[in-house]
Amino acid sequence: MRKMHGRAVLTAALMGTVLFGLSETSWAKPARTKTAAQAKAHTAHHSTAQVHQASAHTAKAHATGKAHVVKTHSAKAHSAVPRSVVMTGEEVVPGVLPEEIASSTTATDATVATTDLETASVAAPVATASVAVVPGEGKPYRLRMSNLHTGESLDIVYRIGDTYIPAALDKLDYFLRDHNTQDVVDYSPKEFDVLHAMMSRLGKLNDEIQIVCGYRTPETNAALRRNSPQTGVAEHSQHMEGHAIDIRVPGVATARLRDAALSLHAGGVGYYPVSQFVHVDVGPVREWIFGTRQRRTLMASNRRRSLRSRSASGM
Repeated sequence: MRKMHGRAVLTAALMGTVLFGLSETSWAKPARTKTAAQAKAHTAHHSTAQVHQASAHTAKAHATGKAHVVKTHSAKAHSAVPRSVVMTGEEVVPGVLPEEIASSTTATDATVATTDLETASVAAPVATASVAVVPGEGKPYRLRMSNLHTGESLDIVYRIGDTYIPAALDKLDYFLRDHNTQDVVDYSPKEFDVLHAMMSRLGKLNDEIQIVCGYRTPETNAALRRNSPQTGVAEHSQHMEGHAIDIRVPGVATARLRDAALSLHAGGVGYYPVSQFVHVDVGPVREWIFGTRQRRTLMASNRRRSLRSRSASGM
């Protein structure tokens, strides 16, 4: 009897273990499946929320006309694709020089004369003398400028209609000379068209443009890079080509001046918030900012100085 009772207890214990093991396995499987499903659902929900948030941010940027800009801690940030700035007004449509018109007229006359020679029995000499072209009626393009280095001022009409005025361009070239060496370069007339279009879009055609920097010789450019490394002078600056000017316009915020230049998509635009000027050139279309880190440092220093002053005065 005792032996049979022992067998019965052992059998019951084994059956209980098997049943408990099966129950645990059956319970654990759906529990793990539920946990994985919850994690997957949470991840999907989080991803969807991020997508919705990004979409909302993009929609807001489009609605306000502001492009999303990734913040950077570098002192100088370059952008291959400038921000889209909406500012309507005059477009940059380059004109022509009188000699280009004369060359075109001469080429046309020569073509007509050559055609006549093919049918004429006696060849007549073909005239190749250039024809002087004087700008006729049309819209006058005027610029008013002052040079911060030389103290000189210039108020000049450099173009009428589609035709540039060579004598006026010569005066502009001299006005924008390297003030350190007095060297002069032939500026691209398109640069003046860019300045004129900017002033037109700002509604400031009668206002004065302050010239911070015009032409720079390679020697001057190298000296600036060596002696003033924190000014952001480029090694291959467009200033050396007569393709760039650094400007200010009294009464116009530097950021707004930058936006006027960006809206033209006519070349490079550099924004210098600390030095308070905008670089405008007719090179490749691009955009950059220089001095943001220095500006933050300066503002922080001014705040500390102000706090110390208040503490000293017992405020």
